[in-house]
Amino acid sequence: MPTIEGAKQPGTFLKPSMFFSVARSSKQAKEAVKFINFFINDVETNKVLLAERGIPIVPQVRNALKEMVTPVNRQIFEFIDLAGEHSSPIDPADPPGAGEVLNLFRTIDQEVLYGAVSPENAAARFMKEANTVLGRNR
Repeated sequence: MPTIEGAKQPGTFLKPSMFFSVARSSKQAKEAVKFINFFINDVETNKVLLAERGIPIVPQVRNALKEMVTPVNRQIFEFIDLAGEHSSPIDPADPPGAGEVLNLFRTIDQEVLYGAVSPENAAARFMKEANTVLGRNR
């Protein structure tokens, strides 16, 4: 894999095709976490799924399935192993409200581009409104 000489860490990371989460308000949060842990880490469960829901991120699960999956999936497993050796940890998930902040940015950006507001006023408004959104979603 290509690298940049002298880089402190690789610029790549493995990004899952799906994320699992448990709502903070869930009445069965502990059970949900146990299920997700089981679903991701249990080899026998993953032998039934055979990478149906995507390439398993857990190396032990991938290794247990390598001889059971199609040749194409086996190649993908090997690529994920190689890429993982040359990757940084994934960035944390976006905070709650991030989508709303992005929409706010796009709206204000358009206002600046069309000359409806100065960049300085837009920046101040964006910071104020973005902080309000993020504060509301803590």
